[in-house]
Amino acid sequence: MTPAELTEELSANRELAARLAALVAELQSRFENSEPDVHQLAAMALYIGDLYAIVENSLNRILKFFNQPAPTGADWHRALLEAFGPAARPPLPVLIEDELLVRLHELRGFRHVVRVNYSFMLQWARIQPLSRIAAATVFEFLAVAMTRLCLDE
Repeated sequence: MTPAELTEELSANRELAARLAALVAELQSRFENSEPDVHQLAAMALYIGDLYAIVENSLNRILKFFNQPAPTGADWHRALLEAFGPAARPPLPVLIEDELLVRLHELRGFRHVVRVNYSFMLQWARIQPLSRIAAATVFEFLAVAMTRLCLDE
């Protein structure tokens, strides 16, 4: 994979994140003065999970760029984030500093809950804080990745 191809893929992921962020904002506006119903909760949870999936997709593309294998095993999602965290080993760069890593792990954990549990059991108290940080967290990750990989457009 060339730098131009990686730039194109990360830019496309940024556009997807923007579309999802707009959906999150639109959905939030529907329940500014009330709690969302079960359908709105399920939609919000799905959007948050999709935003996090953009991070994993991007990290997998960056691994490919560096000709590195993707993590395997039961804990591969965590290992993928950690591979680019403060303890990253060359040739992989540090793309995720401590505070961002904490937020990404929170989103990763939530996405796991959404995928393995029933959506009608979701609670607004758990989703609301994540709905406020998910898009900004993903945009921050993408901006840092593109800057540190010297892929700024």
